[in-house]
Amino acid sequence: MSLTDPSETRRLRTERRRPVVRNIVSAVLLASFATAGFVWGRLFVDGIDTADAALQVVAIVSGIIAWGGFLIFSIATFGSWRNGPLVLGLALFLLGAGLAWPVLQRGASLLDFPGWLGLLFIAFGVFVWVMTFVARGRQRRRSARELQTLTDGVETTATVTRVPPGPNPSSRGLWAAVTFTFTDASGAQRWVERTMLIRRAGDVKVGDTTRLWYDRADPGADRGIVVELARDNPLRMAR
Repeated sequence: MSLTDPSETRRLRTERRRPVVRNIVSAVLLASFATAGFVWGRLFVDGIDTADAALQVVAIVSGIIAWGGFLIFSIATFGSWRNGPLVLGLALFLLGAGLAWPVLQRGASLLDFPGWLGLLFIAFGVFVWVMTFVARGRQRRRSARELQTLTDGVETTATVTRVPPGPNPSSRGLWAAVTFTFTDASGAQRWVERTMLIRRAGDVKVGDTTRLWYDRADPGADRGIVVELARDNPLRMAR
């Protein structure tokens, strides 16, 4: 018999392991992209038909691992790890650098293939980084607005009036636009939609109630409305 809840113990153990697993997976992903970029760059520069057979095998295997890992990593971390996009951007950057490096070693122009392809992947990686930082800036501004509303706004109760059909039991969840309704201080009924990640059918049901805050000066301002149920939704990247 245990004095602690076994499910809570498992959850805490998983939380402790998660950063280690993420770091290992990230390192393997980055290494595979750097290797794939360099090896494919060498193949293109030396000529695929004349290249060593072992180098061709390494190129194929590293390419499969890199892009397969990229897809799995993207799906597994999207919406749950805020540093995931930075790792993906770095992977693309390393792939581009690997493609361009053999061209530089030969003293050729980066505008020649595969140099320009490497520059393209580097640009994609930088673009992912820029968009990630832009999204973080927007999230910080949104959090600041929400905090202001939670501090100075009016609290009331909202009711769920519409929920799309739930996800397939075998899926990882469903993005859904959930509709809430509330009545402001003047007695006017209002509606607001929030996109949420619904893990299982029935997690959010019509008739569920939650706390809601709205701007005292402008109750109809959508950006000034905070819905507790949507705010605590796992779709938000907090880790």
